[in-house]
Amino acid sequence: MRPMVQKLFLTVMAGAMLTATAGAARAAETRLGLCDAPNACNYKTQILKPNPKDSWDYSQANRTIYLAAGTYSMRYEGCTDHATASNYLPAGTYSWRNLLDPKNGYYHQTVVLEGPVYWSRSSCDWQVFAEGSYTWGTSLSPIG
Repeated sequence: MRPMVQKLFLTVMAGAMLTATAGAARAAETRLGLCDAPNACNYKTQILKPNPKDSWDYSQANRTIYLAAGTYSMRYEGCTDHATASNYLPAGTYSWRNLLDPKNGYYHQTVVLEGPVYWSRSSCDWQVFAEGSYTWGTSLSPIG
């Protein structure tokens, strides 16, 4: 009987931890207003400095996501104009990679979705004028 009680306890605790973790991530994403279901985000928040150098290390935000078939709008976060584009994507599991590459004086941001099809958005370049915490990446929203 004791192993059964222990198993039940572990199951309940795992569920509580998953709920708490998902709630914290969701609260952080909600501040940006784009990550509530059915939308999805692949963002990273980090300290950035003005006047980056090409020799500095790049940064990545990676995740795996399952998408139902449909047309999706992708939006850049971090770029001044929040550039958007849309594309039809077949159902499947995608690797979603955002890259922030410091150049001499600006940051170069790119995104790739790779799965049943490959979707690479045009890149965007942006500058930081004060050192601080910045959020960058992309969001996906179903259209229709």
